[in-house]
Amino acid sequence: MTVRQEVDRFRREQRQAITQTTAGVLDVWRRVDRDDVIGSWGRLLPEAFALVEAGQQTAARSGAAYSTAVIAAQTVPQPVGQVQSASLSGVASDGRPLENLLSLPAHQTVGRIGNGQPAGEALTSGRRQLGRLVVTQVADAGRQAASVGMVQDRSVSGYRRQISPPACARCAVLAGKWFRWNAGFQRHPSCECVHVPAVGPKADAAGLESFDPSAYFESLDAVQQDRIFTKAGAEAIRDGADMAQVVNARRGMRSTSAYGQKVSTTLVGTRSPGVRNTSFLRAMRAETGPQTNVRLMPEQIYRDANGNRELAIRLLGRFGYLG
Repeated sequence: MTVRQEVDRFRREQRQAITQTTAGVLDVWRRVDRDDVIGSWGRLLPEAFALVEAGQQTAARSGAAYSTAVIAAQTVPQPVGQVQSASLSGVASDGRPLENLLSLPAHQTVGRIGNGQPAGEALTSGRRQLGRLVVTQVADAGRQAASVGMVQDRSVSGYRRQISPPACARCAVLAGKWFRWNAGFQRHPSCECVHVPAVGPKADAAGLESFDPSAYFESLDAVQQDRIFTKAGAEAIRDGADMAQVVNARRGMRSTSAYGQKVSTTLVGTRSPGVRNTSFLRAMRAETGPQTNVRLMPEQIYRDANGNRELAIRLLGRFGYLG
């Protein structure tokens, strides 16, 4: 299969995993007792957790296979290990316990009720919030597995960003751009865009580098343009304004290592020539030191390695992402 075909297949598999997992979890949420939201959700949480964990693992397996296939379509792969998809399931994509993240909608629902919102409306808001969380966690597991597969193969210099229509304005202006292998994948909650591993410096990944955000804009009718880019923004773009200047692509976009947690992996420090980041230094001593319940996620590893690929690969193995 070509690179583009592999990208399309990965997106289909991801969307299926996301859709099935979200539907299952929202069915569980429907059984929440409005008179005991936190207590009833606490009893239902293990069932919801199991569904999300399974969805993450499905997405991660697909992501690992995807990166291998895309690299093989461009060159002879040079992997150093095998992506351990199970290590990317059962944990939130920012490293916190998944149960903690999934408990948030219940607590915020109770907060809304306490502020005077009718219980039915509050539960509906909680349901929407839960759906967004599930979409993000399943999609992130697939993307992280794909990124680990990419980083561990030294033939890959970076990746291109491929949108998943209907893409928002922030994603549209980033589509087709090339990023170095250790660049965190910027996304917003519920984002379904993906990496496309690229071999060689700014290599041609089956023409994906030639994607023109303007072509995406022109493919939309005026109503869609106004909805995605805002009426004023779309009008400015139609009048010839630069799309990148109209759209603040960074607004609301984060990498998983910045989703609200300060990462800390062990209780001991060390010295390592050329490495200064504290969380990375701690992680290098984790083989003998005690650990907290916050896990160092792949994108934090890339950030802390500061461009040193060998250190990044070593740490991916240390934390169980490579075997």
